[in-house]
Amino acid sequence: MTFIQDDTFKTIHVSFYFLEKLKKDTIPYRFLLTRLLTSYTKSYPTKKQLIEAFANLYGMYVSNQVFMLGEYQILRFTFVLPNPKFIDDQNYINDIVSLLKETFFEREMFEPSQFNEVKRFCLEYIQTRKDRKFEYAKEQFMAHTFLNHPYGLPIYGTQDTIKSIDVEDLYNYYKGDFKDNILKIYVSGDISDQFRHALESISIYETQDATLEVNIPNITKPLTNHEEEISMHQAMIFLGFSLPIERKDKLYTASQLASLILGGYPESILFKRIRETLGLAYEVDSHFEYDKKYLFIYAGVNLEQKDYAFDEMIEIINNFQFDGPSEKELSDAKIYLKSQILSSLDQQQSLIPRKFLSDLYQVEQPLEETLSRIDRVTVEDIRQVLQKLELKTTYTLMGDQNEYQDL
Repeated sequence: MTFIQDDTFKTIHVSFYFLEKLKKDTIPYRFLLTRLLTSYTKSYPTKKQLIEAFANLYGMYVSNQVFMLGEYQILRFTFVLPNPKFIDDQNYINDIVSLLKETFFEREMFEPSQFNEVKRFCLEYIQTRKDRKFEYAKEQFMAHTFLNHPYGLPIYGTQDTIKSIDVEDLYNYYKGDFKDNILKIYVSGDISDQFRHALESISIYETQDATLEVNIPNITKPLTNHEEEISMHQAMIFLGFSLPIERKDKLYTASQLASLILGGYPESILFKRIRETLGLAYEVDSHFEYDKKYLFIYAGVNLEQKDYAFDEMIEIINNFQFDGPSEKELSDAKIYLKSQILSSLDQQQSLIPRKFLSDLYQVEQPLEETLSRIDRVTVEDIRQVLQKLELKTTYTLMGDQNEYQDL
């Protein structure tokens, strides 16, 4: 169990990371399990009772996240609670520890009614995904980019597999594969010795001496272009560029800055040209996902001008690859990136993810070195990054222009 002592904050965060090697057939099980585990426990057998228990624990709450990173699929659960130092309740700490144990480690056969409710919710979530336009578009874009690799699957796997899972199947997965997951537990905040000692009773469940390492595959393919129509009066353009640079690569920081300069903040090239000068887009973004070795660019654009916007984006990116950045563009991006890093230090929710990633990538880098690495990036470094960029996927989700012309 890793404790991040910081007396700046008045809350305690307790995060559980369950890591499992990527397997297509277990993705739907993990999707269901994520919601089921936070729906009820032995002591609080209904969702309503569990919500009331959180309220009685002075507003404690839990969030969850499912994501893929390298060869792992990861379930992250974070409990946020008032610091016991400020609570005059002798049972408070014991009640918290009991709830944490029951949530993950003390489960009998899942209650069928609870399972059915979670399964119903999950199927409804899948069936309504087209209502969440950006989420649906991102799923389709990733499927076109990563094809048969698990990266190309949505977080729920497939709808047919979800439908086929029954309560016994999910419980068998929980008792088998899930219990064999690598588990890492992190705690952040102003942690007293008493609370630390109580939490350490959970450390018996944590995986001991687990070697965490990330091996990111190079997933490449010929360029493919895709368009899809859906009922909406706008268009969403996605571009996927392979960028074979990892977290430990000497060009990693340069890759972050290249992404920022291109489209990652309001002073970026795409933002100023596509959104402000030409007025073609209401949203522009560029993001380097080092865990997939891809740089993704997105623009939400006016439906009637989607082709013009697409062509302009491609031309701007090509010119940027050819010309590279100016010294001012690089300097401005450095200032922005450093400000983002420094501001994140004031946010407790960033402490544990930062530590987890440093453990996973086996990179312990002091803040001063991180800032120094940013300062040392040169225009030539950015040029080297841009030479590695290769467009692999374009995807546009758009409305039917004829549908709206008839209105």
